[in-house]
Amino acid sequence: MQHLIRQAILTAFILLTGLCNIACAQSILADTYVAMNATATEVPDTRLPAVTNPAPLNTTVPRETAAEEFKAPWLTTSKTHRYLGIATLVSSMATALTAPNSCETNCSNKPAPTHGVHQTLGRTTGALALATVATGLMFHWKDMHLFEGGLTDPDNQHWLLAASGALIMADAISKAPAKNHAAQAEAGAVIMLIGVKLVW
Repeated sequence: MQHLIRQAILTAFILLTGLCNIACAQSILADTYVAMNATATEVPDTRLPAVTNPAPLNTTVPRETAAEEFKAPWLTTSKTHRYLGIATLVSSMATALTAPNSCETNCSNKPAPTHGVHQTLGRTTGALALATVATGLMFHWKDMHLFEGGLTDPDNQHWLLAASGALIMADAISKAPAKNHAAQAEAGAVIMLIGVKLVW
């Protein structure tokens, strides 16, 4: 009888211990699961990338932002050539407007002046014209493809007309003041203007 009581007590103790162990294990597992989820959401592991569904990136930049962030430099090789061309045309107009008219009818009695505003502007125009041609050759050589595009290519039309006009003006300036040069200089300026207009 005592043996049966001991067996019953031992069996009950084992069952209670087993139940306690199962309950404790479940509690530990539940706490671990909660702790793991809290760690994954609150403090992401830096060793592995977080698996999320991010919104697609907006790769377009607003026009205002793009204009504010990127500002083209005020002086480039291309702009240098352009500014020189414009300066040449403005200087040629100023030269034409300041031409002296004292020697239009009786030039044999009155020698043409060799100095003054008109002559200074004329020489300045010649220097600007040659500088424009030189910078065009240096900075836009790759655009000169006469045998590929032919005369219908606007780039070819530009450099042929602009360079021809500049050379005609320079030749007219070299003849001054001994020979009549006004018509030739003005024709060169007009030809150069047409060449500039083609690519403006």
